[in-house]
Amino acid sequence: LARRDPVVTQYLNRFIALAPAVFLQHSTSSLVQIGGWIKAGNLLKKYEFLIQSKKFGWMSKPVRDAYVAVCAASQPLCITRAKLLSGVNKEYDNVSLLPVNSGHFPAGTSLQNMNYWSQMFNEKDFRMYDFGAKKNQQVYGSAVPPNYDLGKITEPVYMFIGTEDTLASLADTANLR
Repeated sequence: LARRDPVVTQYLNRFIALAPAVFLQHSTSSLVQIGGWIKAGNLLKKYEFLIQSKKFGWMSKPVRDAYVAVCAASQPLCITRAKLLSGVNKEYDNVSLLPVNSGHFPAGTSLQNMNYWSQMFNEKDFRMYDFGAKKNQQVYGSAVPPNYDLGKITEPVYMFIGTEDTLASLADTANLR
């Protein structure tokens, strides 16, 4: 929306964001904290040549089936896995569905997306993807990726955040607002 891409904006008249995790400085997610602390994105970039695929966190069907079976057999293990990323609150979450959820999570993503999550954790600004100084110069015309200009968004934006969410915090969502 901030880039005003007509391919996107022509179809939108409002944007509804559920738990928008743009800023992560106040995230209490263990996985985000650890990933940011060890600068996981920098490690992924440095050793990307060792990874044959550009995918991250994808599981084959046999591995996924085994993962679901282990989760179904051990609810504490399944709860621990869920707590790493987003937290679990037995008052609000139906933990009996965690084995079903584990068949879809992690669903996998790209290495570039994982690098961008690390960038968001370590940056105070909402910037475009950092390719490195040389490629940034080619792509953006500067060594540093530009900030997204959220002031360019003209559509109404509605943001919803849960008070128990460990990934998207109230403070970080307020910063985005």
